[in-house]
Amino acid sequence: MKKSVILIVFSIAAFVCLQSCSTETESTDKVISKDIKTTMPVKVNKANKGVLSNYTRIKKKTATKIQKIGNKQVQKNPVRVSKDKKFITVSGYAFDDKNKGLSKDIYISMNKKVYKCETNISNAEASKKYGKKYEMSGFKKVFRTAQLKKGKYEVKIISADISGSGIYLPGNISSFILE
Repeated sequence: MKKSVILIVFSIAAFVCLQSCSTETESTDKVISKDIKTTMPVKVNKANKGVLSNYTRIKKKTATKIQKIGNKQVQKNPVRVSKDKKFITVSGYAFDDKNKGLSKDIYISMNKKVYKCETNISNAEASKKYGKKYEMSGFKKVFRTAQLKKGKYEVKIISADISGSGIYLPGNISSFILE
């Protein structure tokens, strides 16, 4: 008796679910937003379903700097990093200088993949250069070298505004070679 009641309830729930769920899929040409840079419609595709798709693009750059890749200061590109190290850390600072505050989020774009950074790290250079207000504008992202192939990597900093609703154009592009 209990099994038949459970089966009936399950069957009804499945039927209701199928009736309420649409089997149609979204067209790939559905406009989801306007791209500020081109003012042409942005179409739904795999490229803009990533972590940055919820942000409004701001057609300006903001204050960013990649200071270190691995344990080396970035002075000349590309920086050479040994695959013998277990980890590579990319660090620096980024803040919203247009709105005079710390960035809500900071990302690293590396060879067309986007990674969220650890933020609110003390950064003496930013504090000294721009003022005490920006002392906590530091960021870092640690990568396992085992997950990276040998070769050249382009690294860009993408910084959100203070509200977390917009992102600035990538600034301070650096590169490293994993050997």
